[in-house]
Amino acid sequence: MRKVVAIAVIILLTMLTQTLVQVSAEELSFSDMDGHWAQEEVEYLAEEEVIDGFDDGTFRPQETMTRGEFSKILSGLMGIDVDADVSSGDWSESHIHGLVERGIIDLTDDPDGFQANVDITRLEMSEMIAKALAHQSSNWSEALSSLEALDFMNLPFDDQEEIDEASQPYIALTNSSGIINGYSNGLFEPDGLATRAHVSVMLSRFLEATEQTPDLELLLNQYEGEKIIQDVSQDPLEDEEVAKEIPVLLYHHLLTDDENENKDNRMIVSVEQFKEQMALLHEHGYQTIKLEELYLFIREDIDLPENSVVITFDDGLKSNFEYAQPILEEYDFTAASYLITNRGKEKEEAFDPTYNQYFSWEEIEASQHVFEFGSHTHGYHNLNEGQSDFVTKSREEILEDLQISIDLIEEDFLTFSYPFGQYDERSLELLEELDFKLSFSTIEGKVIPGVNPLEIPRLFVYPETTIDQFQELVGI
Repeated sequence: MRKVVAIAVIILLTMLTQTLVQVSAEELSFSDMDGHWAQEEVEYLAEEEVIDGFDDGTFRPQETMTRGEFSKILSGLMGIDVDADVSSGDWSESHIHGLVERGIIDLTDDPDGFQANVDITRLEMSEMIAKALAHQSSNWSEALSSLEALDFMNLPFDDQEEIDEASQPYIALTNSSGIINGYSNGLFEPDGLATRAHVSVMLSRFLEATEQTPDLELLLNQYEGEKIIQDVSQDPLEDEEVAKEIPVLLYHHLLTDDENENKDNRMIVSVEQFKEQMALLHEHGYQTIKLEELYLFIREDIDLPENSVVITFDDGLKSNFEYAQPILEEYDFTAASYLITNRGKEKEEAFDPTYNQYFSWEEIEASQHVFEFGSHTHGYHNLNEGQSDFVTKSREEILEDLQISIDLIEEDFLTFSYPFGQYDERSLELLEELDFKLSFSTIEGKVIPGVNPLEIPRLFVYPETTIDQFQELVGI
């Protein structure tokens, strides 16, 4: 009897041990991904058993990825059954074979064979992802065929001439769906390599794209002929009508004279002042321009009318929505608002001028017709001993923070505003790495062609700025 009981206890302990191992295994994550900006995407792909780490429990997000590794992940995401009969000792061969059968990989493209152990390039990823997207969706298949039928492909990259014409439709498709973007220097860099973290994010976006339906007309307009945004004026501008410099105005908070109990706060401009200033701009024929137009002006790709202006708000305060938006709408103006995204509210709340409130996500969605939104960091808008967290935090912490804000804002054209105007050389490098096109400083001045797009000067509007001073500031 005791023997039977002992055996039963052993069996029970064994079952409990197995259960505990299974639970803890589910909770395990890669040791070097905790807090990383691509953690969510990497762990999702790992849960789907399409991506692996290393034997030491790391993922090594900064390392590059081989063609074979990429093929294995893409094959898994497409749900391709691995052919166990196709094997010569190379673990990736069966996955590659499945992609070849479906036309995702063309073995005739490389006279030396597929070379699974070679690092995959951005161009090769674009081609494989575009073909996979077309294979998974008839709508994307039609979109790819339509792009391939264009007589002339106009990609938004300065190195288009370095990209073979036959490959350009694949880049257009992956770029239009937000899967793969270019760099802040205007280049696509087809031979460039992506890190394991970037590949994970791209393939997560691929999954999202398979559930979407492309707007075919918009897609073709975007990549056929000149970019629409370059057609700023119906007629060519005369030399005297062309802007030589662009004023970028900086505001923060708006309150009515009656509401403002802190008259010494230089960040609070009265609603009455703001309305008078916008009326003056309108009276003198000023028009607001989009941020991408400013970017193209800096690069000397387009001319802009002389009376062009950009309006920016830092911090993403609710008063931008409450007071600035209706005034901007009245004059058909637009503006950019820079959000501290960890302060965004899940639900809209009643406006209360006695404390700082921030845009809710519902308000952000409702004001897209007036505001473009950019990042003012996710949670690093703080000063410690006079220094901004954005400058003092580690490289990894900054990248993670920026990626969170990018994901929350969901803008295709990435722009930034430096907290407290503080930045350094590392800041510029990190923004460029994440493909930010513009970043605004607190350096005083107007924007001229050729200025560093990641060090944009602005004109600060204070509560003590009189209407005559405002007129002189703008150059009216």
